[in-house]
Amino acid sequence: MIRRRPLLLAALATPFVARAQAADRVRVAVFNVSSALPYYVAVERGFFAAEGIEASAIPLQAAPLIVQAMVSGDVEAASNLVTLEGANINSRRANTAVYISLNGQNAQYRMEQFMVRPGYAAQSLRDLKGARILSAPGPANVSAAKAVLAVVGLQEGRDYTIQEQQMGVHVGALAAGTFDAAYTLEPVATIAERAGAARRGGWRQASSRPICSAGRRPWPSPLALR
Repeated sequence: MIRRRPLLLAALATPFVARAQAADRVRVAVFNVSSALPYYVAVERGFFAAEGIEASAIPLQAAPLIVQAMVSGDVEAASNLVTLEGANINSRRANTAVYISLNGQNAQYRMEQFMVRPGYAAQSLRDLKGARILSAPGPANVSAAKAVLAVVGLQEGRDYTIQEQQMGVHVGALAAGTFDAAYTLEPVATIAERAGAARRGGWRQASSRPICSAGRRPWPSPLALR
């Protein structure tokens, strides 16, 4: 007698096995600063694979480029995105960026920070009057830097100049003296300090802004910066 039940079960199971073996492919936009670290940890520890996800990193060097890629469908996710950029696009196209995690920074675990080149005599943010300042790329980072400096009475154009620069040039630009100061991100800040290209200064740099998993938060806590 033919045992039909095992054959039927095997036939039913075959499609499910095929689906289990075909991982969902997800393109992840990555802005390669410290806030992207959880993505790389998840890849290395197999967290995506365990959930049947084949994640591939798409490096993009500014938050606006990440937003453009999400709108155009060139990526399905982002490892880190400034919340201000997410809020801007969501105000025009609802639910374009849906955050699944928010992270924070403090005085010990910093993300954004001001640094000055060697030999530049600044001991407080007010001493940046007259400085040539570079900023991490993207409108959100530039706006945050301006907001912090405004709290200590400094105004762009009148008291300082500021230009956004790709993260890869920050260390060299400070070491060469092209800029006097930088509003930069980790790990570039630590790299610059260890290379002797910049110092963090004597000011207190704690911040209470939330950052997102997405990346950083929408606005600074400049009162913590003196």
